[in-house]
Amino acid sequence: MRKYLRRVLMMALPAVVVALMSVPLANAQGRFDNFNSFRRVEAVEPDTGAGEVTRSNEFLGDTLFRTTVHYKNGSVKVQEYLPGGVIKAEVLTDTGGASTVKLFTADGKGIARLTRIEKGRIEQTVYRSDGKTLWTRSVITQSGSGPSQRQVDYYDTSGRLRVHRVFDASGEMNVTVYDGQGAVAYKQRWVSGVSGYVLVMVEEPLPGKQSRRLYVTGNKVDRCDNVRSDGSISTTEPGDRLSSPVDAARLTEYAPGDDPSIPDGIEPDRRIKR
Repeated sequence: MRKYLRRVLMMALPAVVVALMSVPLANAQGRFDNFNSFRRVEAVEPDTGAGEVTRSNEFLGDTLFRTTVHYKNGSVKVQEYLPGGVIKAEVLTDTGGASTVKLFTADGKGIARLTRIEKGRIEQTVYRSDGKTLWTRSVITQSGSGPSQRQVDYYDTSGRLRVHRVFDASGEMNVTVYDGQGAVAYKQRWVSGVSGYVLVMVEEPLPGKQSRRLYVTGNKVDRCDNVRSDGSISTTEPGDRLSSPVDAARLTEYAPGDDPSIPDGIEPDRRIKR
């Protein structure tokens, strides 16, 4: 029996040692070092005077990345640094729960992407390498007693609204595209399908407050209704015999992983054409 107990203790001893080495150990300066069975993998340094906690992750003695958490008057600021000390990202959460997220350029000197997150609203701005705005996207989620609805607006480098999209609970996406002068260039109506959003109608304005509605399947026009200013239909044309051509770029479907909030050419085009 004694031999059996001795054997069990000898077998358990390495596990106990590893467990003890994995426990955070505090040094005289108040820093907590976390070890695995071989080496230190993390160092946590609290600074109560500045309301700050610095966490450094290490591998074979080299710092992989460093995270600093700063607390002040109920707000929290988290900054993450790359091994060379270059700042990578920053998240500031205020007392009201709103967060501002900054993603920095490779050298850490400029902001590449800025995101503001608050209840019911997300605003994201992407910057060029020279610091000028590339595009801004605003996402507004409306929820309450009625059905939920999400609105996505895209603004160009001059801050002008260029694309307005509304996603409703039924799976429809209604899009209004504006030209550089702020006038409506065309409207689209999409429905949610198995392979993504499916375009079903394009409406293009005509002189005299008239318009034409193109009903489509895939990238082909089935028919065209010419609409008067009062909303009544004046004439209907078959899709293969239209009086004026259609811009093929307006007849596009989106794959499930695509973001239809960003116009073509702003980011790599991952859209699929039918």
